[in-house]
Formats: sequence, structure tokens, C-alpha cells
Amino acid sequence: MTFGARLKQLRQEIEYTQKQVGKIINVSSEMVGKYERGENYPGDIKIYITLAQLFGVTIDYLLGQSNVRVRSEFKDICSLYEQLPDEQRELLQDYMEFLIEKLKKKR
Repeated sequence: MTFGARLKQLRQEIEYTQKQVGKIINVSSEMVGKYERGENYPGDIKIYITLAQLFGVTIDYLLGQSNVRVRSEFKDICSLYEQLPDEQRELLQDYMEFLIEKLKKKR
């Protein structure tokens, strides 16, 4: 999912208008619309940081680089993983690779 699609989805989830988001990041509602349509991108990292904080997600998620919305999800998964013995970790990795290959075949 692209930055624009994520931005629109997240904005709609918290039921904010483009105008409300624009006011928070100091741009016009028209510019927020351009971001959402992929016609333009913020030129200042502070905008990405503010948006990520507003929506409670990571910047990676906002940019479409990860499907993990918040770091705590990742930390929880890592914490569980660390509790496993080496043999079980290998099994888990094998299973995850299997699932990924299965998903690739569906596409």
C-alpha cells in the first residue's frame, strides 16, 4: 500500500477530514488530498513524524514499508521469539518461510 493510500485510510479511521489533518501538519486540505492521491509528497520529515504520531503508527507503516503498525507489536513478537529454544526458532522460521511462499503462489 502506498503512502497516499495509508494516509487516507488512517485519516478515515480516526474520522478526520483532510482539512483537520492539514491544520495539524500546516498544509492546505488540497495538499493533503494530493498526498492521498500520490500527486505530491511531504518535503519535510517533520510532517511524516507528526502524521505517524497522530495516527499512532510507525513511519515505516505510514510509508508502506512495513505492515507492522506499531513498534509494540514487533516487540511483542520478538519477546515471544526470544523465549523459544533454538530448535523451535528454526521451526518457526521454516513455517514463516512456508507461509510466505504460499502467499506468493496465490498472487
